[in-house]
Amino acid sequence: MFLLLYLACLPPDPILDDTGADTAANQDSDPDTYLVSTTGSDHCGPVEGDEVWAVDMNPHHLSCVVTFSNGTLTLGPGVVVEAALDSGLFISEASPATLRVLGTQESPVSILPDTGEGATGHWQGLLFFNSEDASPSDLRWLTVDGAGSGDGIHRVAGLFNESPELRVEEVQITRSAGYGFVLSLEGSFSPDSSGLHVTESAVSAFAEVWATGTIPDGDLTGNEIDAIDLPGGQVKESARWDAKNVDYRLLNDTYVDGIDGEPVTLTLGPGTTLQFGDSRGLYVGYSGPAALIAVGTEKAPLLFRGERKIAGSWAGVGIRSNDSGSRLEHFELSHGGTSFPLDGALHLQEAATSVDQGYIHDNAECGIWLDGGTSELGPNMVYEENDEGDLCGPEDED
Repeated sequence: MFLLLYLACLPPDPILDDTGADTAANQDSDPDTYLVSTTGSDHCGPVEGDEVWAVDMNPHHLSCVVTFSNGTLTLGPGVVVEAALDSGLFISEASPATLRVLGTQESPVSILPDTGEGATGHWQGLLFFNSEDASPSDLRWLTVDGAGSGDGIHRVAGLFNESPELRVEEVQITRSAGYGFVLSLEGSFSPDSSGLHVTESAVSAFAEVWATGTIPDGDLTGNEIDAIDLPGGQVKESARWDAKNVDYRLLNDTYVDGIDGEPVTLTLGPGTTLQFGDSRGLYVGYSGPAALIAVGTEKAPLLFRGERKIAGSWAGVGIRSNDSGSRLEHFELSHGGTSFPLDGALHLQEAATSVDQGYIHDNAECGIWLDGGTSELGPNMVYEENDEGDLCGPEDED
């Protein structure tokens, strides 16, 4: 009789759903906190179908590259993944695939070298390819450490993303041998992302110009180079770039142009620095309606400058007839003015731009070239050492 009473008081065996969650332990709680692994602790090669890695198998091991496809891979709270040399976790482009990392502040998730913390570029990293029809992946309270091995510069990153609207929440990327993170092709972050941090890596980040505005708040400093590298191209949708205490390095010409008559506005927050590669420039309103809103403050001016502090090292900022009302205030523009394609470090041609509180200096051409349009120059401009003069126009041509 005593034995029967004892057995009756025992809790029931866990009832697992198809994700491996214990749904009987507490029906009123988040089942994600009751995850159990659906596989062993060693992971290598192609994986298909839903799979759960949970704390019951800690530490998990990436013994080679894992390519996950055709399902959802879930990493439960508190999971530790140890990555072998040149291993990686790839969310495949072959078929729909999604990664859910369910770390919490109390139980974060870590993916780190199997040699322990401190190694740089030990494993390839976390890579998201553009899996058509896949649900966006979700990374919460995750540390990606010691990644960035590989032979392709854009894939040399702790986190490489080609998938749209990846959601991140308190993601820390440390000791990447290349970029902390990369947004390539269709890669972007979701609007509700927050807390993306990169430190002790070679360069903070690389992003396509159209996706740069999706980078969430966080700390991107403490790297060998604190910068977001941009490959150039067209800003096709309105976006805002904020300072984030790093430079935006424009590696090629960048255009802000609307498509099919829809205006596009690029807004630069106070303190933002745009650093241009040799002979490169920023062009606004060339083929479609567009505006550049670059309004700094007295304490946090905007900076437009060349990668090299040599007059004429970069082209300058050109704003043309499709300008829909650009505005530049509290800014500094220096070391621009290549002889082609602009006639001034700030070239306003048939534009409608408001300019004031600017410091334009050490440029190889004119400080400002003004040619038609309705642009207005305020009374608080300062010019120094512009080789072809401070203000010029067509009447000044020989």
